Amino acid sequence: MRSRNGYLNLIFSICTIIFITINLYSDEYIISYRYVVKNAILIDSSLDVSHAMIQCDGKRGLSLYLKTYGLKNLKKILLKNTNLFSLYMNKLGMQIQSSGYNTEKIANSLTVLTLKPLCFTVNFNQNFVKITALSQP
Repeated sequence: MRSRNGYLNLIFSICTIIFITINLYSDEYIISYRYVVKNAILIDSSLDVSHAMIQCDGKRGLSLYLKTYGLKNLKKILLKNTNLFSLYMNKLGMQIQSSGYNTEKIANSLTVLTLKPLCFTVNFNQNFVKITALSQP
């Protein structure tokens, strides 16, 4: 027989408080990334990270966990984990612009990969950071 002394309500209340607390400590950032490859050589790379000025709306999408290496700055953490973050961005959908031409038997190519500014929620911990993309509604 089930107890009627309120333990179920207490457990539900504790879980709700934990969920709200976790979500209150997440920051929202807008991140964009662009790199340019010319003739198979990386010639330019730019990563822009800024706090969101207003609250971002959207569904939570893919999440990525990165080691912090004792760093507190999100941009430095992303640069330290460039390979993992690049794979994550490819899953989110980067735009690719590519052009190529041949002159006097010499092939030239230019490829530009761009992640347009996108809103992310970021939860910091001592050992890792959780980055979650927010899709546009």
